[in-house]
Amino acid sequence: MIRTIVKIAKLNASTHKKLDAFLRQQTELYNAGLQERMDCYKKTGETITLYEQYGSLTEIRRDSDFSQYAVQPQRTALRTLDKGMKSLASPGASENVREAYVAGLPGQDTERYAAAGV
Repeated sequence: MIRTIVKIAKLNASTHKKLDAFLRQQTELYNAGLQERMDCYKKTGETITLYEQYGSLTEIRRDSDFSQYAVQPQRTALRTLDKGMKSLASPGASENVREAYVAGLPGQDTERYAAAGV
C-alpha cells in the first residue's frame, strides 16, 4: 500500500510569486530540452543523450536567471524528459506513438511539461 500525505502550503504573495517563477522556469527548461532533441533529430537523424543535455545545462546556468536555483531540480526536468522519450521508443509503446516518436513529434501541446500547479 502506498500512503500519501498532502500538505497545504500557505504561501504569502512574494513566496507564491517566487515559486511560480521557479515552476515556469522548469517548464521552459523542459520544453527547450524537448525542442533541442527534436531539432537534432530532424537535422541529423540522431538523438541527444541526457548527459549531452546536462552539458547544455551548464552553459544555460551561466545566465543569472537560471543560476539562482539549484541545479538538481533543473536536472530532474531533463531526466523526466529523457524518461519520457525512452518510454516512447520502448517495445511496449503503441504503433501510433512510435510513429510520432520517429517523426520527432512527441506532443501537440505548447505547454508540454508542467512541473506543478500553483
